Amino acid sequence: MPPATNVHRVDWKTKKALMMAIIGCDGYIFGGAVRDWHMHEDGAASFYAAHEGSPNSAADMDALYNDAEYMPECAHRMVIPVDIDACIHASDLARLLKTFRKKRFYFTRLFTHDPVAYIPGIQLKKDEVRHMRYKVDVVPRIGALFADALFTEIDTMITSFTTMLKETTRGLAPFMLDLMVVNVPKTEMQPEAPFGCLDFECNGLLASKRGIQLSKHLCDTSTVNPIIYDRHYRRIMDDILKKKAVLAIGENRHQIVRIGKMVDKGWTITGFRSVEYVETLGDEEREGVCIICHGELGARHYKMKCCNGRYHTKCLVQGMTVGVSAMKHTSKCLMCKRDIWEPDHDVCALEAIVAANAEREGGDADAA
Repeated sequence: MPPATNVHRVDWKTKKALMMAIIGCDGYIFGGAVRDWHMHEDGAASFYAAHEGSPNSAADMDALYNDAEYMPECAHRMVIPVDIDACIHASDLARLLKTFRKKRFYFTRLFTHDPVAYIPGIQLKKDEVRHMRYKVDVVPRIGALFADALFTEIDTMITSFTTMLKETTRGLAPFMLDLMVVNVPKTEMQPEAPFGCLDFECNGLLASKRGIQLSKHLCDTSTVNPIIYDRHYRRIMDDILKKKAVLAIGENRHQIVRIGKMVDKGWTITGFRSVEYVETLGDEEREGVCIICHGELGARHYKMKCCNGRYHTKCLVQGMTVGVSAMKHTSKCLMCKRDIWEPDHDVCALEAIVAANAEREGGDADAA
């Protein structure tokens, strides 16, 4: 029986092979899957570079690789996309599905809808794109491979093999492929994922035959100096490795819902309109005290961009929402009285962080 540690490897190789198949058929991957792909490859590369020339056996290397507590500085090698978001042109869909069958991906289409009907704020016209959701099974349904007459004759054998297969592949769960199929003729301007619904900068990456690029909803190459584009790209790729989720600029109600998910994964939320995330890295002289409760601040906290007033997260929410001088009502900083930008947006985001931290087991609601 294969060791349990191989489950992680099989899960990653299956998802990577599926993403490469989509790219090979002129599609592209977008969203969290690209973010997690970058994290995984960086962590894996760091791990193997540190063990180059190691006398350890393959089994020992597997055990070390799958021990999340070993070399925590590259623990992001354990990151694997949960589900995959991808986009492909309708004219390439048949070729993609044929490739899936050839590579023995076991997939079932769950639905097909026009995303305009249910995704608020999406920048698409009716019928430009179809959203097709597929369930991808890593393990085949053995019984479906045999005709009924043959299945009846070898039922006992199949049952025994199926039981052993389930035990061997325990932990390998099906995953979802959300495929956005573009119907706009290729001779016309193509809509680009995530079609305006961008929550965080780290989710604005596209992986295609051209490599990893920034979505035009994050940085439009047609209007941006290439040097500035490169700076954006490098910063965002670095932010991902630091697990820093910068809120995307623009009206997006999905941000508030997804903040909780990112906090649950251990990400730090930054990129507020008028509030700034501060990380002092243990420099106690720079930490100071909260101006609301006068308690000591930790190495990670928040301040207003307009001045040096610093706060615990809960205290900042209080200062922005409670009383006649609340920043949400006056649009002015509590401390320096300068005008602040869109306090309502920052309040919603901070409240989501406080709620997510409170729900986390052993979490600290005052942590970033």
